[in-house]
Amino acid sequence: SAESLRFHEMFSDLNHARQQQQQQQQQQQ
Repeated sequence: SAESLRFHEMFSDLNHARQQQQQQQQQQQ
């Protein structure tokens, strides 16, 4: 359904943002 697709897009955006934050933290260390 469209709702599950939208949820999947939202979830992958959220997951991608989390990965970027982890990379920034690793660079600071």
